[in-house]
This record gives sequence, C-alpha cells and structure tokens, in this order.
Amino acid sequence: MQTLELFLNQITIDPALQPRVNGLDDDYVKALQEVIEFCPPIRAVKKDGAKNDVYILIDGFHRFAAMQNISLAKTIVEIIDVKNGDDLFALAYIFNNAHGLPLTLNDRRAYAGKLLKAHPDWADREIGRRCGLMQPTVAKVRQELEQKASIPVVTERIGRDGQKYAVPPKKQADKAQSIKVVHQNITPAGRASQRQITSYLMKLADLLEEQDELPDFKTLHDAAQACHDVLGDKLASALADRLGWTSYDILQIAKLLGYRKEKRS
Repeated sequence: MQTLELFLNQITIDPALQPRVNGLDDDYVKALQEVIEFCPPIRAVKKDGAKNDVYILIDGFHRFAAMQNISLAKTIVEIIDVKNGDDLFALAYIFNNAHGLPLTLNDRRAYAGKLLKAHPDWADREIGRRCGLMQPTVAKVRQELEQKASIPVVTERIGRDGQKYAVPPKKQADKAQSIKVVHQNITPAGRASQRQITSYLMKLADLLEEQDELPDFKTLHDAAQACHDVLGDKLASALADRLGWTSYDILQIAKLLGYRKEKRS
C-alpha cells in the first residue's frame, strides 16, 4: 500500500461500490466539512487499463463528498493493492464497516443477499461473519431469496474451513404436539419429571430462537451494548458470569443429544 497526494478529479466514484443502501447521509457530509482536515485519508484502487492515473474510490464516500463541497483540490489517498478478479465491493464493505458512520441493518442484509446470490452454497455463518450479522438473520434472508427463486435451494453448504456439509432438514413447527416419553420402563413420577426437563429445554430453545425477532439484536456487539446500557458495567459483568456457566451446561447437553458443531452448515 502506498500513499499519494491526488487531485480530486483523478478519483472516480463507482455507485456499485457504495455499500450503503440509501447512499450518502447529507447531515454527516456537512459535519465532516467542518473537520475534514482531521479525517483519515480516503482509500482507492488504481483503475486497470487507464491511460492516465485514474483511481476508484472504495473507502471514504462521505469524506470525498465533503471535500467536493468545500472545493478542495487535492487530498491524501491510500492506494490499496488489488489483483485482477478481486471483489472490490467486498473490500469497500470491509473498510466502511470498520469505521465512520455505522452500516445499518438494511445495509448488512443487502450485502448478505448479494453474497447469497453469488455464493448460495456458502454457510449462513460464513455469510454472517462477512456481513456482521447473526446466523438466524442470514437464514431469514436466504429463506426470502429462496421463496422468490432468486437463489437455488442447496443440499450442501461450504463452511469457513472450506469443507462441504449437508444441510440439516428444516424443523417442522408443531409446538402443539404433546411431549411423549419413548421409554416406558420408568415410574409415573419419573416420567412427569422427565417431561418437565424436556419441556424446559424446548422452551429454552424457543426463547433462544426468538432472538431473530428482536429488531435491535443482530450482532453480538448489539447484545453486549444493550446490557451495558441498561444494567451498567457491574451488573452486566454479573450477567456475563451467569450466561457463561449456564450456556456451557446447555452446550454439553446439546452435545449429548447429538449436536456436532463441525457438522452444522
């Protein structure tokens, strides 16, 4: 990576590389105009095949607009080295997700949809890792695209390790069905106790899956920030301890029931 001082007219804007669904925030641009000299350099890549030195902006869309508004002639630019075939949108998303005006949930969902259309065989967790979304949110985006026939329904998905894993069958929602005890060689009192344990774990699973219905719980950082804001640091730390050991117990139970993390897509 090298740093150059470039004229603004040497830098081009490709709207297809803008990761924000609604484009620029005018108020944010105006705020940047007042402090543009203190902002970090924008980032660009050199345009392939250009006769003159022409660069494509990939990070700093708001800063660049602020510079244009105040008629700045030159600016410092970090030139990012890329290879032919590199995904410039992915690069722009990574940079814009790291600082500045936070990407919205719609921005993240849009990128998840873009990745799913390009790679429908990627695992939901891998898509979520790249977009900053929780797996259930990516699963919902996938379901919406599958229903519209925008992407195919795949039977195998590729995890972060590059291995293919079979997609587990979709759960059949039948919460009204009563819990039946398969093995009958226990006492009535024991059977009732087992039903209570099973019912508790099923309710717990339902509560955990309701996470996707919480509009502001889309990333792990959302959850942590919410707890710190509501409880304060001391009580949030106590909650962390409670969640830590209880979640460990649940994970061990899941493993005994047959859960294998490496087999999940």
